[in-house]
Amino acid sequence: MTIEGFCQKYRTKARRDTDGTWIVPGRHGQIYEYDEQDFGVILMFPNCPRQYGFARKRLLQAGMHSVHNGESEGSLSFNPSDDAQAVVAIREAKIRRKRVPSTAVLATLARVRPATQFGRPQRGQGRAHV
Repeated sequence: MTIEGFCQKYRTKARRDTDGTWIVPGRHGQIYEYDEQDFGVILMFPNCPRQYGFARKRLLQAGMHSVHNGESEGSLSFNPSDDAQAVVAIREAKIRRKRVPSTAVLATLARVRPATQFGRPQRGQGRAHV
């Protein structure tokens, strides 16, 4: 699996890092291609080493392998095809996932969008001022 396939499967966004590799950035870390079969997750908690320790313990319980372990940062490798490991890696790195709207929300948007222009109601379709 590639980063692009991972992003499509788990509804995340990828971008190029400064060295040109594809990563999935998050608030507390990032996911990257570790080797041809595995992905890696880097966790960084600069202000709280305890928080890193708890996150690392949850990742190891999911079956990941520790690659680098520091006081408040480290990296672990995981199998991207394993759904449980991928979801835990996304959650611990605080990676935002794209939201998927329901059919009810899409129907409401289709009904409301023609009545608005540039985010404001068109003349005659807004609330009457009292």
